[in-house]
Amino acid sequence: RNITDAYTNGEYFIAAGDFNIDDATENSYNDLVDDANSGYFIDPEGYGDALLKTHNNTKSTWYRHDLILNSQSVVNSGGIEYVPGSFTVPGNIDGSSASVPQVYKDASNHLPVYADYHFYDIETPVELSSFTGLLNGNQIDLHWRTETEVNNYGFYIESRTDNSEWLSIGFVEGHGNSNSPKDYNFTDTEINQSGTYYYRLKQIDNDGTYEYFDVITVEAGLLNNFYLAQNYPNPFNPETRIEFTLPEKQLVSLRIYNMLGELVEELINEEKEAGSHSIIFDGSKLPSGVYNYRLQTSSFTANRKMTLIK
Repeated sequence: RNITDAYTNGEYFIAAGDFNIDDATENSYNDLVDDANSGYFIDPEGYGDALLKTHNNTKSTWYRHDLILNSQSVVNSGGIEYVPGSFTVPGNIDGSSASVPQVYKDASNHLPVYADYHFYDIETPVELSSFTGLLNGNQIDLHWRTETEVNNYGFYIESRTDNSEWLSIGFVEGHGNSNSPKDYNFTDTEINQSGTYYYRLKQIDNDGTYEYFDVITVEAGLLNNFYLAQNYPNPFNPETRIEFTLPEKQLVSLRIYNMLGELVEELINEEKEAGSHSIIFDGSKLPSGVYNYRLQTSSFTANRKMTLIK
């Protein structure tokens, strides 16, 4: 719900997997289906009918822990549509499925489930391939690229911090119709405090319809001071970005260590100008695990942890 609650109305999403929910009275299930906002899930065939299936043999009653849930938009006609009646739970339902070996029926309460969905081809007015932000001194430079555009009037850039609401901070005109990549840039010069800055693009068609793209975050360190930001994304696979700020020109090192304290890679060991800096760390040659990255100068040392998951 922390993810889906951030979606706008009309989003299509499906969640499938091992939820380990025994019955509809559990708080976890009620949190998923709570329709207080647009991020709620629907059990397409009804929890009571599709989930609480008994294993009818000498063992006690078992429940199905594996679920397929989807958003309200998937129930409606549209870009993705659930096929009514297609939700199927083979396996140890009353021990009656001849197609499943008895040993499986006696061994598992995780019944396989499947459902059918129709995916319709809907024209996307603007295909956004990237959207990034980079701290540059006391400003943040935003860059985004589109692969194709249809009827694109332009983009409103919206921003907020942890302590503010979304505000429109600028507009960039679109290219209308295009079948080739187009690059856009915008600079937010209103960076007057350290912290996390959030950005999103509101794309407007010529007829006034609009859509929002995914939110990105940029960490602004302690301006005019030393600062080592948390890497992003984190966890990561295989690349992540590390940003830091220097108050003055000086020799700086940035090194990666494993949890045994062993040096695994040196990213920087050179003189850097004052201001904000960013570097991409590629962990493709390292095993999954937790690593420390350390920023060090003659008068400052900072460490942070990051997690590589493959």
